[in-house]
Amino acid sequence: MKNKICMICKMTILIGKEEFVEVKHYSDKEEILSKGYYHIKCYRDRLNGGNNLKMLQEKAARIIDFAGKKMGIEEQEVITI
Repeated sequence: MKNKICMICKMTILIGKEEFVEVKHYSDKEEILSKGYYHIKCYRDRLNGGNNLKMLQEKAARIIDFAGKKMGIEEQEVITI
């Protein structure tokens, strides 16, 4: 198997020297439509990124609320997606 390109960082995955993940996209008829390759670290970081992003959004909302109170701005509704 020749070296592959990581779909996240776009760097070469050295087959036989680095751990990697292969993701297969199947149709409803169980045909393989596409394959993707990822460094294990890139893949884990991407999976855990959702939790990190949510935590960062909540922290940013608290900072904005705190700054608003210090400036005397009335509290506004904050929507976190």
